[in-house]
Amino acid sequence: GTGPLVQAFLDAGADVVCGFTWEASEEFGWISDTTFLSKMADTNYAYQAFDAVADKTDKNGPIDGKTAEFKMYGDSWVMLRCMFQACKDGALYAACQGGDVYQHGGVTSLGDWLHAQGDWTPTEEVSVSFPGTGPGTYDCSTANNASITWAASDGRLYIAMKGFHGVSGTIQIDKCDGGNVSGSFNGTLGCWDDNQDPSKDPPAHTITITAGRIKHTGKLAGGGP
Repeated sequence: GTGPLVQAFLDAGADVVCGFTWEASEEFGWISDTTFLSKMADTNYAYQAFDAVADKTDKNGPIDGKTAEFKMYGDSWVMLRCMFQACKDGALYAACQGGDVYQHGGVTSLGDWLHAQGDWTPTEEVSVSFPGTGPGTYDCSTANNASITWAASDGRLYIAMKGFHGVSGTIQIDKCDGGNVSGSFNGTLGCWDDNQDPSKDPPAHTITITAGRIKHTGKLAGGGP
């Protein structure tokens, strides 16, 4: 079982509780703590950070007849912060805050403000939507309700979705379960002038999205726009 101390933290609202079952040696404690916390700080889920601790039993024990073990309890899919990043025309953009995730009509959508690396002023916004609530690969040019949009700082809205000519996009969802979403996306997105028909005309302006990555854990918001 978790024991009364661990359970007290969980009851108080902690998502993850980790620590040692007994007094740990300095070396074991340092390696376990720094490995776990470094991984958590590098946008890994708790289970990934825990798995990164190679030795979960204190090889320098026992101390006073007991050997310490490194344990983790709670939600293994918790993350210190959400991650939403992509490269646009070769420049890396990364989320400056956690993304919004919601489900509506059998479609899961994710959105977040992005900023250029080193610039904390939010100037761009990206959103990804895909049909269903589970893993899968979605082709924006053929699948209904699969889309990638990018709102640029110049006011143009770029998009890739079914029925729009001259654009493409792929969304790879590795996990979508109970609010845990992870995957990747990329594509060529287009923006059309007012006198153009997106269903017939090639876009007047395009941008290229590559290396898009999604990691989110938490409760999915209901409803949505």
